Amino acid sequence: MNTSQRYRYNSEQLQHILDQAGIYMCACPAQVATQMLELRKLHQYQLNCMDEMPQLADTHRRIAEAAERA
Repeated sequence: MNTSQRYRYNSEQLQHILDQAGIYMCACPAQVATQMLELRKLHQYQLNCMDEMPQLADTHRRIAEAAERA
């Protein structure tokens, strides 16, 4: 599944928001975009942990699901 099917905004769109932040004299949109990108990193990290630590897979799955919902 590619990111355009999975996410409302793809990484390129979020990066564009970050690049444009200085023009609008407001950091708030960039802060939101940054947090969205960080949640994606957290989600991927948890998926990797599920593979590496199967004994804690349920915990990592819950964290991954929460990150994905956010």
